[in-house]
Amino acid sequence: MTKELSKQICEICGLENYVDFGKAENFVKLLRTVSKKVDVIFSVRNGNFECAIYAGFFTDESFENNFLNALVRIIKNDPITYGCNYFTQESIKQSIREAEWKYE
Repeated sequence: MTKELSKQICEICGLENYVDFGKAENFVKLLRTVSKKVDVIFSVRNGNFECAIYAGFFTDESFENNFLNALVRIIKNDPITYGCNYFTQESIKQSIREAEWKYE
């Protein structure tokens, strides 16, 4: 699932090369990049990892999938719907584009 989410993030943010955001070094960098722009909240409830980026909320067994799902929701859709604004949404996408990633 992280491969498909990574592909969506690359397409949405305009990255020409595929970046696997499920890889530890890329995931941590992505988390740091996004958390400089918006609040990211993680918790564990009933043995499941949860992640919330504004209103983009997911609960699953996978920490990475939850964060990537919430991120896709916040950068792909109407930002107002998810408690964000257009400037913040574009700022997140630009930060992802400008970061140096480890490619497969």
